[in-house]
Amino acid sequence: MTLRKNGFLLKVSSFLALAFLLVNLVPSFSYAQVQRQATVINVDGRVEYLQANKTDWKVARKGVVLNQNDAVRTTANATAILSIESVGQNSMIKVANNSELRISDLSLDEKSGVESTLLDLAIGNILIDTKTRSGSQFKVKTPTAIVGARGTSFRVKVY
Repeated sequence: MTLRKNGFLLKVSSFLALAFLLVNLVPSFSYAQVQRQATVINVDGRVEYLQANKTDWKVARKGVVLNQNDAVRTTANATAILSIESVGQNSMIKVANNSELRISDLSLDEKSGVESTLLDLAIGNILIDTKTRSGSQFKVKTPTAIVGARGTSFRVKVY
């Protein structure tokens, strides 16, 4: 009886050890949130950007890459055009003069392909041209409201 009991315990111990190895040592196949980027594709006049967790504004030029939580601002008589990465067609944002815009969220769920975009317009005027995929979100937050869109062009102004 003892040999039989010991054989059973040995099998259970071996199974548990194998399960532990599979769970902890085999690479995970789960999908994660991926951060997308925005790129400055045109600048007219003095445009500046602020990287997340930094305090010094830098002069923005064509080709500057903006990440989540970065900000862009335009001075009088200045404009910037940003292109936001997308699985389908990129979204275009024209930032008018005397505006300040923070890119609060630019995430992509790798598994579902669902994108989440949240722009925070503190002051100024932006014109957006976007086409979102099914389930994706494109929102603009202002001090008084949040606007969402799917596949359209629209303008948001904050005075």
